[in-house]
Amino acid sequence: MASARRIPDGEAHKEMYISAQVALYPLVGSEGAVSVNSFVERLRAEGLDCEVHSMSTEVWGEDTRVFEALNLAYSEACSRGPVILDVTLSNACPRLPTRGQGRSEHHQ
Repeated sequence: MASARRIPDGEAHKEMYISAQVALYPLVGSEGAVSVNSFVERLRAEGLDCEVHSMSTEVWGEDTRVFEALNLAYSEACSRGPVILDVTLSNACPRLPTRGQGRSEHHQ
């Protein structure tokens, strides 16, 4: 098993464009769709490109931006009640922006 690579002290982090598939599942007692909608809106507010599907949302961007936005959106969702956040990350198949800011919205 490969060990995690740590960036040596003093060496700059090289930005990497990544994609993530995220699914937020509000549990009993939470605000339901409001939490999901707020979660996606927070990701967009943080500058991530998002494509919303019926079961999950795809996001993509620079790795540090993706991780920071996911952290903020998750924290906000948790403040509304119990949730599960399922995240799959990839640096092998990032989606590059194709127009303007690269933001798109797709509802199935």
